Amino acid sequence: MSRKKRKKNTFFSSFWRETGKNTGKWASNKVFGNTGWATPRRHVIERGDNNARSGRNRNSDNQRSFVNQTDDLFELERKTTSKITELSKKKFPRTVKGITEMLFEIEVLLKGNKWQGIGVNGDDKHKITNKYADALLMKYKQGVEFISINNSQSPILKRLQKKKKYFQRIRAFRKYRFWLILFVLFLSIILLVYFL
Repeated sequence: MSRKKRKKNTFFSSFWRETGKNTGKWASNKVFGNTGWATPRRHVIERGDNNARSGRNRNSDNQRSFVNQTDDLFELERKTTSKITELSKKKFPRTVKGITEMLFEIEVLLKGNKWQGIGVNGDDKHKITNKYADALLMKYKQGVEFISINNSQSPILKRLQKKKKYFQRIRAFRKYRFWLILFVLFLSIILLVYFL
């Protein structure tokens, strides 16, 4: 085997070994969060009476912040539920023009209330905010169905159906982009290993 070829093989094998190691660390840190051990960390143990008091203060601060976050989540859940209830009570008008105007309003709300990504641990705040965006999309779909049932020859129907598909794609990408990126990364590594 020539010297050049050996260097090339060594380079690529080192590169792929390092890439695999770093990808595994990244995935482990994403899965296990701050409690993961894939990345080396340094633990400092403080001793003494003053440190014990400051530790108690830190614990009480952590408990207060946890309680505040929980209260914020309950408040967000309550507001989101009331918005969804209000949206579900809205009735569609009888005319195609009225339904179209209502759908345009829902489009503005969908653009303003974007879906948030849900990772491995699944952020509770994102899940709650996504509920309202999901309800808006459901209402939008109902409006498009009403127009297609009442007047399938309406010139606006084609545009509304395209917009509905667009919002469905945006929803899938924004909510599950972490998993999509992970899948594409995994697939690309498999293809690179297979073809090299």
